[in-house]
Amino acid sequence: MKFVNRIEELTYVQQAIQSKKNECILVYGKRRVGKTSLLLEILKKQEGFYYMAQRLPRVQQLAQFSQQAGAYLKDTFIAERGFSSWKQAFERLLKEGKTITVVLDEFPYLVESDKNIAIEFQYILDHLFHSRATTTGQGKIKLIVAGSSMSMMQRLALEYQSPLYGRKTGILHVLPMSYQPLKEYFGVKKFDDLLNIYSLCGGIPLYWEQYDRKKSFWENVAAMTLTKNALLKDEVEFLIQEELREPAIYFSLLSSIAFGAHKLSEIIARSGLQKGTITQYLSNLQRLHFIRREVPFGHHPEKSKSGLYFLEEHFIQFWFRYIFPHRDVLAEGRVAEMVKLIQKDFSLFQSGVYEQMIKTILQSQEDTLGFRLMGARRFWSKDVEIDMVGVDDERGIISFVEAKHSRKLVGSAVLHHLQEQSQFVGYLSAKNYAQKFILCSTSGFTRELIDNAKRDKQIVLVRGDKILMV
Repeated sequence: MKFVNRIEELTYVQQAIQSKKNECILVYGKRRVGKTSLLLEILKKQEGFYYMAQRLPRVQQLAQFSQQAGAYLKDTFIAERGFSSWKQAFERLLKEGKTITVVLDEFPYLVESDKNIAIEFQYILDHLFHSRATTTGQGKIKLIVAGSSMSMMQRLALEYQSPLYGRKTGILHVLPMSYQPLKEYFGVKKFDDLLNIYSLCGGIPLYWEQYDRKKSFWENVAAMTLTKNALLKDEVEFLIQEELREPAIYFSLLSSIAFGAHKLSEIIARSGLQKGTITQYLSNLQRLHFIRREVPFGHHPEKSKSGLYFLEEHFIQFWFRYIFPHRDVLAEGRVAEMVKLIQKDFSLFQSGVYEQMIKTILQSQEDTLGFRLMGARRFWSKDVEIDMVGVDDERGIISFVEAKHSRKLVGSAVLHHLQEQSQFVGYLSAKNYAQKFILCSTSGFTRELIDNAKRDKQIVLVRGDKILMV
């Protein structure tokens, strides 16, 4: 798979590797997000080796790790006989007298298969890494511990009993990719094509890899999600079962949100759970990036009582909207019927995707805009809803954004409506800021609005992902 972007993540890890001390860096992120590709990319420029743990007994785990270590050290004895313990393995690596990067991927599988792993790694980190750090002739180990089980990796980092608690020297959360890397990966210039791909695959690199560029978009939808052996047909159920101990409850919450329950009271009513317990379940889903909680622009994220819950990833949204409610149709193999069903509704689905994309699109072109959109998010109150509001406190500018995905050209009526709605944003009464009205459209704009924007510097027009005029 072509490796794109991840500049910040690469820089963070490479700086740690260049330090003069032993390191233990925790890398985690949801499944399919591209952690393994990132780790292998890091190793291309470093002395070291990679080991992916599996669901195997301790003896077999050590034997396979020994084979990787032996191959790296060019030591056939180690490769064939193996280490008897993890302590022995790291003692041997430190004796090399040089800096070695060791990647332990899917570390949670080691924890599952070995009850003594916590004690061993506590000793390795406390005594081999720290107590002997200044020993003459001693090498340096840059240990990268990675895993796809978000819940377990977070426990390893945060729980007091964890071998990594207070011992890690760095932590990296690998998030799904944004729209810009997807554009680079596919090299597609037509925005409508990119919007289609992003609406289906979101920011998950594995899904990008499964997308066949030789096929049409709708052929890919069928092959990836609708056919009998489609890789992603049962994807969301798999992710929930892998990550969460009570999958039935979490599935109920996710489906409730997917079908329109966004307020806490609505989710309680639809799921049947009690308020006293539901908040913890929702918190877990937020922590694992299955959902997000939004509050209106200008509201404190923790204190606001106006929060709404939404599904986080585009593919999860797609799955609950189209796959989950029609599994009986799919079970009967009626793929062509499903494709037609999705086609009828897909433009409406993409409207929400485009609204989410606009934040990334605008913030990636702030130099062209000449101002920033800090704290950008939706605003709503009674009878008022604005797709996005952001501020540039340094320049004294507040921006109001409206995003439209439809076949109709956006005209002056949309501008006037946005200007009227902007008066209800409380930030205006507290700050005497200049105003910008950013209109975004996938279809374009009327001649009247374009002429108006040429005269009025308050108006910014964006067609797809390109800024037409500022």
